[in-house]
Amino acid sequence: METITSVGSCIAILTTIATLFLNIHIIHEHKRKKFRAELENFEEYFEKYYDPNNSKNLPLLIQDKAAQNLTRMKFFNKELLTYFIQLHEQKKISLDHVLDHLYFAYNLIEIKNENDVYLFKSAIKMPQLRKYLNYAGYVIFIIFAIVLHTPTVETLFNWWLNILFTIALVFASLISLNQADNIEESLKFLNLIKALDDINKNNTSENDLVRQSELI
Repeated sequence: METITSVGSCIAILTTIATLFLNIHIIHEHKRKKFRAELENFEEYFEKYYDPNNSKNLPLLIQDKAAQNLTRMKFFNKELLTYFIQLHEQKKISLDHVLDHLYFAYNLIEIKNENDVYLFKSAIKMPQLRKYLNYAGYVIFIIFAIVLHTPTVETLFNWWLNILFTIALVFASLISLNQADNIEESLKFLNLIKALDDINKNNTSENDLVRQSELI
């Protein structure tokens, strides 16, 4: 039984390694094709939907759907996408970075539009603490999964129970890691917005000083 288990483990490891290399190749090939597709999508969006003169006769629903199709995110609308595009054109942010962060963290960020001013804040309390707790959970679950297969603990349960417990712990660890990474993405986005707000405040202060000096 132990020999069969060892052989099965070796086969599983070798299969995983081979699959990993194949997936890496596929991922790189997909990224190369994705760039070309994104360029075509952006060209189409700017031509048909971004310019108010071209899109004024289109229903708002169509314009919002076009923004969602471009960003691959259902919570986007044309107004929000236009806001980020304008910031990108002003070289204040990178639209790619914004979309990357929001793709993973959109459900962790609260977005409001008050008097044509967008406000962003975390949708969860104590995000930093939750991030660290999820990372800690990931490590703890992995350790438990390893401990289950130590000689002392392995004999306490039937082999099929050990397999079930291991699968459950691995899934729990992946969920914790995914949640921690998503929170990290949300914090990166909020830090980006905070840096943008700081720049705007500094520019406003400098403009006020210029006006005061002109009056004097």
